[in-house]
Amino acid sequence: MAASSDRVFVFRFGATDDDGFRRFADHAAKLKPYGRVLVYVDQLADKSRHELPPFRSPWHEYAVCLATLHKVFPHPEIARHLPSGYAERNRELLLKRARMLRERGLGAAFHAVEPYFMPEPFFAEHPSLRGARVDHPRRSMKAEFAMCVDRDETAEMYAWMMRELKRNVPELELFSFLINDSGSGLCWASKLYPGPNGPSCCQTVGAVRHLVKFCETLHRGAVEGGGDVDIEIGGRMSLKLGDQPVEGLPPRTAYLGKGGGVGTGTHFGHTSPIRGIADIPAVIKALERAVATDGRKIVFTFSGLYYKAADSVEAAGKVVDVAKEFFASPVKGPMGRTSLLYSLARRWAGDASADALVEAWEEFSRALSVGAMAGGFGSYYFLSMRYICRPIVIRPDLLTPEEENYFLPHVFNVSEKEAREDFIDIHGGRHSMANVGAMPLSWSSGWFYNVPLQSALAAARRVAETLESLKDAPERGWLMRTAMAIRLWVGVVRSSNNIYMAQLIRDRHREELSGPPQVHPKLRTSGDPDLLQWYEILRDELDNTDEMIGLLERGGLELVARASDPADEDTFMLGPDLIGALRKKREIMLRHWREAEDYLVSHNT
Repeated sequence: MAASSDRVFVFRFGATDDDGFRRFADHAAKLKPYGRVLVYVDQLADKSRHELPPFRSPWHEYAVCLATLHKVFPHPEIARHLPSGYAERNRELLLKRARMLRERGLGAAFHAVEPYFMPEPFFAEHPSLRGARVDHPRRSMKAEFAMCVDRDETAEMYAWMMRELKRNVPELELFSFLINDSGSGLCWASKLYPGPNGPSCCQTVGAVRHLVKFCETLHRGAVEGGGDVDIEIGGRMSLKLGDQPVEGLPPRTAYLGKGGGVGTGTHFGHTSPIRGIADIPAVIKALERAVATDGRKIVFTFSGLYYKAADSVEAAGKVVDVAKEFFASPVKGPMGRTSLLYSLARRWAGDASADALVEAWEEFSRALSVGAMAGGFGSYYFLSMRYICRPIVIRPDLLTPEEENYFLPHVFNVSEKEAREDFIDIHGGRHSMANVGAMPLSWSSGWFYNVPLQSALAAARRVAETLESLKDAPERGWLMRTAMAIRLWVGVVRSSNNIYMAQLIRDRHREELSGPPQVHPKLRTSGDPDLLQWYEILRDELDNTDEMIGLLERGGLELVARASDPADEDTFMLGPDLIGALRKKREIMLRHWREAEDYLVSHNT
């Protein structure tokens, strides 16, 4: 096991207010006796609105809240192409966060996507610096290009920006960056979304040498700014490299590919926008695995998709408390993990309720695992597909602009028609439960749901009931909020499953639904089984929507990450009035309830 002097804890909390970041930093500082503590300080003051084209191009939403060097310390040649005051606001926030860490004796980390695409006016001035095209052909409606890092002029700009970052944040110990994703890309890397591309003059150099030179540039800038830093590279350059080491990288540089260290945290990355869900047994297992393998670096993540929101400080603090207890007296094996679970349960629920809480934690951990495998639903579906609030209707093309304008503009799709018509189009592909190991049962079996998924959701409800029953628990408030968060998560997964099943019915009746309403025969009939299934789905979703509204009205709204300003709602961020959106969903579904009968034969006896 690594000595505490060699161990480093790296925390990613995501965007939040100053008070929230301050309280989170206090939690992170609890692990100082057990190793060095670094906290990422790259949150932007606002999304990069100037990068968004004035037309539907959802790919750009991936990166508008992600940091780059030029968004904080832009080289003068870049700065004049940015909106006035933009970088200054980001820099002010960065320096404020760095001061908070300094006051607590914590180190800083900075995560970027590099080399990032540049504004077109920049390339108009510097045409020789245009590097690879980096946008995704199926997700973007505007080509974007990064700088070619093989150019000496590019290297000098990056060295200057890295120097300014280190000079202004002397406690910076780690700089990590993501290549070939979310707006970044190296010339001629085979994993570029449009395929390997770039200027012909650097084609023979190769992507690996581009990366090595880029890292040498970043190290040089850091040294000139006051001292070298560790550099970590995430993302894959090529199918051949995968997670394999990259030859020739300078010292203190690691190519992580899709791996790198042991990670844990809350489940906000998968349950977003629902905050406050921590899988305590999984956290302990991750910490045990970290110690067993190396123990030098453990990453705690409490942020959602593309760092647009953060989990609750309370939930993050509980995970830190688990880690503090673990490193004070590390455990190993099932008995050790169970002993630690009971120690935490007695403290948070009391001696009399410890058994119930431990059993609930373990049942919920299994439910999360089975739920993820059985349905494959996660934050993309809840947010970028807007399953959480879009209505289920048989003919979405019949909705009026007024009925669809609260959700459709935020659905991730380059085509408005596809966004409207295909409920399970997912970022240019198509969701299939078969791809995640679960096939839905057919209607002839008497039930249309994915049974493993429904079992997992039923288990989650039982866990919520258990947490709600612990009335004398010292941490009753937190346990009650966790129970509500679990119920909200069940609701959004339930919506996702209903929408998926509804689309399968629409797929089976594509021909009928593309034509005019039908006048059905007057013969006695039990009706089309798909129509019966359709109404089962609609009713379940109507009930689910009512339950979600009730939870939100009883305080659950604070457990949902939302924009504070309606103007800030986007593909990966809900608007502030989620209750209003759910009420609209309910009204629209009821208004269009009978339209399926115009296309599928109804029951008639």
